[in-house]
Amino acid sequence: MKKLFTIPILFALAFSQNKSNQISYTIETTSAKYYLIDSIELINNEAIKVYDSGLRNSFTIPIDEVKTLRQNGKRPNELITLVGTAAGGYCGYIVGFITALILLDYESRVVDIVIISGLGGGAILGNKIGSSIFKRRYKVIEFESWTLDKKINYLKSIVNQ
Repeated sequence: MKKLFTIPILFALAFSQNKSNQISYTIETTSAKYYLIDSIELINNEAIKVYDSGLRNSFTIPIDEVKTLRQNGKRPNELITLVGTAAGGYCGYIVGFITALILLDYESRVVDIVIISGLGGGAILGNKIGSSIFKRRYKVIEFESWTLDKKINYLKSIVNQ
């Protein structure tokens, strides 16, 4: 009977989407700027229909009026994340090694577990710190010099993601 209740809960947790994973955009046109665009739909290769969650309204924007497009938020810097993981693992190894020296009277298996858990814990902590603190802004895409076909193809690729 317990499995009957736990399976739907696990299924819901596994397939529910966190709000922080949703991508939002800022679109600047020749006449206005839309800041919190949650969805973009292409209409007959002539216009895009966007939903602005800040204003809670939908707008239809002709594609040739779109000047810039920027993804909101920041993304982790991969190099800093890698360095943070390595540095955290190294620091965790040192802490585990010092703890193992203190525990010399114990069995060697316990000492090995302490060193490995220190290494793993430090690497996980370094990864989290490196990926959350050191972030870069997403690139702004300038549409002003693009042809209409190139704009349409790019917007199609965003809509299909």
